[in-house]
Amino acid sequence: MKSLCVIGLLAAFLCLPAQAALPPTPFEASQQQQLPQSGLISGYLRTLADNSPFATLSLLGVSGGGRPIEALLISQDPEFLSNGAPAPQRPTLMLLAGMYGNEPAGVEALQILARRLLDGDLKPLLQKMNLVLVPLANPDGRDLGQRLNARNENPNVDFIAASSMETRLFIDALHRFQPNVVYDLQETGSSLAARDSKQGFVTHGDAQFEVANNPNLDPELRRYAEHTFLPNLLAAAKQAGLPAQRYQGDIHYLEQAVNRGSLGVTNLRNYAGLTGALSVLMESRQGRAAPLNSIKERVRRQLLGLERLLALVAKDGAHIVQLTRRARQGGSPAARSQPVALEVGFGPNSQQPSTEVTLTERASGRKLVRRFSLHDQILIQRQEALPPGYLIRSEQRRFQILLEQHHIRYERITQPRTLEVRRQRLVELKVAAQPKPGVRDWLDLELEEQQVSLTLQPGDLWVPTDQPLGRLAAVMLDPRSSNGIYQEPRWRGLLLRNPLPVALAVRPDSPAVASQPKSPAKSPRK
Repeated sequence: MKSLCVIGLLAAFLCLPAQAALPPTPFEASQQQQLPQSGLISGYLRTLADNSPFATLSLLGVSGGGRPIEALLISQDPEFLSNGAPAPQRPTLMLLAGMYGNEPAGVEALQILARRLLDGDLKPLLQKMNLVLVPLANPDGRDLGQRLNARNENPNVDFIAASSMETRLFIDALHRFQPNVVYDLQETGSSLAARDSKQGFVTHGDAQFEVANNPNLDPELRRYAEHTFLPNLLAAAKQAGLPAQRYQGDIHYLEQAVNRGSLGVTNLRNYAGLTGALSVLMESRQGRAAPLNSIKERVRRQLLGLERLLALVAKDGAHIVQLTRRARQGGSPAARSQPVALEVGFGPNSQQPSTEVTLTERASGRKLVRRFSLHDQILIQRQEALPPGYLIRSEQRRFQILLEQHHIRYERITQPRTLEVRRQRLVELKVAAQPKPGVRDWLDLELEEQQVSLTLQPGDLWVPTDQPLGRLAAVMLDPRSSNGIYQEPRWRGLLLRNPLPVALAVRPDSPAVASQPKSPAKSPRK
């Protein structure tokens, strides 16, 4: 009966004239604070687009379970609403929520934010920015009441293999809209600290923020994100009444070390950062109460974080646009010449060996401060000069699909010729029981390299690194990389090839290629 009431309310909203005030979200309209299914959310987004001249609803594609995944484009720029083209001066923000189906607060917050931008107190911000809102990134999980999508895939950590439909849609969206800022709204459980019931503590604090931190990011953008934007965001959140801290990672037991969240490019935050965006993760705490009893407060926290983010971008938008556009084109000459960090991870902080974390005792509610070892220093175990390019001599079709999914430019060899390369083969392979701190790195490889002159054959693929995504190509294709494609289960079998399918070019002279480079298929339009 409650669901029927919500459906009835939404049906009435759909009949509103264009001049009427925009209606509340299905969640707001539900007196019982019910979480609407994906169809109601989609209908509400359509209502906003149909009743505002500043919004367009764009279908990004469908989920693993066949449900639509949509983006609401909000702007005063008709050209942006028409095709999503990046504006020359205004920053474009891509806000995404609901990557996990059991984290609903960001989904509801983004719908409320959309209404306030189109017909409320936040409308003046449209003079300073364009927005791409993806309120429900995982409609399967929402409707099925589960964390993952309908195929039990985890799009949140799939940004290298790009196995899920959802991840491929988000990669296409990053390419299509070229956002200057990417903001990922997530939630975290209340029992992160000491999941061992005998210890009985939960973490304290309402929100934690982190920016992209992979060492392969453009150095100027990364420096601005870590030392200017993130501190300002934390300060603004606290001033607005939202207790916030820098991301401390998952704390499962009292004896563990604390770090700063994943360095891996498999997640949206670091992947978007490597494509040249100022990328931010926000996790709000779900709280001790049952999800539906606490959902209103959780939505409020997410909205506070969103408001502070938009205010900061509005204030520093010109500088953010300048930094991100330079990063997207490969950065400064100094940035382009820096080595590629292949093996990375967290280690002990030499300047600050430990940090204090406030915990709450479950039984009594008493708060106490516990000191944890701090392992948030980024360690680079291996780095190499960026090679001129990568040569793919087997499994070409499989690699071609992967490169196109990531919008990485490649070229096809057309005429036989000789090229100096470093050819590799696997000597020893060890599979770790646990991934290394900070990355999903399960494999320890010992490789043998040999510099040889190879005669290239028509059909071989050449991936130049002198392109905007050249560093991403290196991170993916080098087998020594902590974020390489060989770390993914479906690709590990290629390590048995002798030699490995991908060779590293030694000199910058490019092989003979087809006259037109292969380009990825265009992203779906609205």
